[in-house]
Amino acid sequence: RQRRQAAVGTIHKGMSLAELEQTAGTAFETTSNGPVTTNKYHWQDGVLEADLVNAVLVGYRITSN
Repeated sequence: RQRRQAAVGTIHKGMSLAELEQTAGTAFETTSNGPVTTNKYHWQDGVLEADLVNAVLVGYRITSN
């Protein structure tokens, strides 16, 4: 089974920090808790919180304003 590339502008687990910032822009807030870094981005009409380990996206949440 082949893995298809995600559509431009989508967020998915496993993407690199560089890919995330290309899609979401620069984080407006960054916090760290052990190996996990959480970056917050302005996303559409809300906030995207992205959890990264070793600059790889391992989880995310999107909240609306």
